[in-house]
Amino acid sequence: MMNKYKTDKIIVSLTKWFGIALFVGIIIWGATYFLKGYRYEQTNDAQVDAYLSPINAKVGGYISKIYYKDNQLVKKGDTLVVIELDEYGLKKDAASAELLSSHAKLPILTANEETQLKSIEVIKAQLTGATVRLNQQQKEFDRYKNLLADESTTQQKFDDISASLSIAKSDYDQAKASLEVAESKLNDFRAQHNAIQAEIKIKETLLQRQELDIRYTVITAPFDGQIGKKNYSGRPTDTSWADIGLFGEQS
Repeated sequence: MMNKYKTDKIIVSLTKWFGIALFVGIIIWGATYFLKGYRYEQTNDAQVDAYLSPINAKVGGYISKIYYKDNQLVKKGDTLVVIELDEYGLKKDAASAELLSSHAKLPILTANEETQLKSIEVIKAQLTGATVRLNQQQKEFDRYKNLLADESTTQQKFDDISASLSIAKSDYDQAKASLEVAESKLNDFRAQHNAIQAEIKIKETLLQRQELDIRYTVITAPFDGQIGKKNYSGRPTDTSWADIGLFGEQS
């Protein structure tokens, strides 16, 4: 009877210590699990912050084709999404046509300038001749004026010489005025030529912009990584849908 009592006492004592040890073990395991989970969460969050890169569309429009699936691995330069090209193609064609139209004006203005230069040379020759005649008529007038004072010529002859001088002055003034008008017109042609050249520069820039927009319709992966989930459904009209999450190491 005494032995049985001792045995029961030993069993109870062992059970008590086993329960305490088990309880302590559970506490230690729980604390360890919590700490590991917390550290993993912090480390995982740090990786996401470091390597998650959003890929945004730079132009708007309908989606033409999607080349990736959720969580797909991609390489740098892989095509992810293509936006419909029709609208941008039309804009590029319009910009190209306007540029050609501006270029077509240059030969016309150049020809006008050359023609005007030739006209100016003719007018200058006429002005030179008018100047010579005017000087001659002025000398003739002065001579007959003296002759008339000496009564060595008639009034009629003097009046004829005076009329000829007036005509020579008129011819000279007309040639001079024509030269001024012709030179002014040449300056207008040159100003138009410069304006067209500036217009061409602007339209070249606009065409380059349209060509850039066309390149932007193809969205590619900027580096190796893994694509996240699509955040849209159906056929959206606005490329705000195109916020694509790409996980990976940026080079």
